[in-house]
Amino acid sequence: MCYARGLGDCSHQISREHYTTRNILIAMGGSAEVSGLRWLKGETRRLPADAIVAKILCDRHNSALSPLDAEAGRLFETLREFDAAFADTAVPTSSSLAVLNGSDIERWLLKCLIGAAHSGGLETSSLRELDRCVAVLFGEADWPSTWGLSLFPHRDSEHSYNGIAFMTMLGSDGRIWGLVASIAGIPLLLSVGIGTNDRLRFHPGGIVFSHAKRDAEKVLALAWPTDPTSGFLSFTRSVPYGGEPFSPF
Repeated sequence: MCYARGLGDCSHQISREHYTTRNILIAMGGSAEVSGLRWLKGETRRLPADAIVAKILCDRHNSALSPLDAEAGRLFETLREFDAAFADTAVPTSSSLAVLNGSDIERWLLKCLIGAAHSGGLETSSLRELDRCVAVLFGEADWPSTWGLSLFPHRDSEHSYNGIAFMTMLGSDGRIWGLVASIAGIPLLLSVGIGTNDRLRFHPGGIVFSHAKRDAEKVLALAWPTDPTSGFLSFTRSVPYGGEPFSPF
C-alpha cells in the first residue's frame, strides 16, 4: 500500500521501491551486505539491488521522488571520487568544487526513513508524526524549524570511505525520531520531532576534504533555499591511509 495515499492523488499501480536508492546500490556493484532488517532474523546477507525493495509507493509517488534519488547518487559518487583522489597511490590532483542540493539530500533521507518504517522491515514501524513527514516529503508542508539534516563533526577529523549504512533513532516512547546515515563514511543525522544539539552542524554549508601531505582541497558545497545555518566542516586524510576502519556509530 502506498504510504502517500493520504495525499489523495495515488495512481493505481503499486511499484517496488528500493529501501535506499537503486543507483547507489548499482554503484556499489549491484548488491550489498544487508543486516538489521526484521525479516533477516539477525543474519547478514549479500543481496542484489532488486531484492532490497518493498511495495510501499504507487508509480506516481515513486516517480515524483526520482530527483531525490538522482541527487543522492551524485552525493555518493562525489564522495567516492574525492576519496579516490586522496588515496596513497593517487596522482596529486588539483582543487575542485562540487555543489549539491542540500534540500534534496535532506528529503532523500526522509524518504529512506519513511520507507524503512512503512516497509515492515524494522523492529518498530512507529514514526513520529508520519502524516506530517509524508506531507513534507512531497512538498505539501514546510519543514518544522527543529527538523532536518545535520552533520556530525568527526572526533579526529579523519575521513575514510566506508560504504553506506543506516540506523534509526528511537525515543523513550519507542517511536522513531530520526535516522543516522553514513554515506561514504560521512555521518549525517535526519531529525524529525526532536531538535538537534549544539554538537551537530545543522544545514551546513558543506565539507572541505584535504590531504595531510598535499595542497589540493576537494570541496562539497550544499545549496539551501536560504543561507546555511552552520559553516563548512573539514576532514583531513592522514598518511598512510589504513583502509576502511571508520564507523560513526
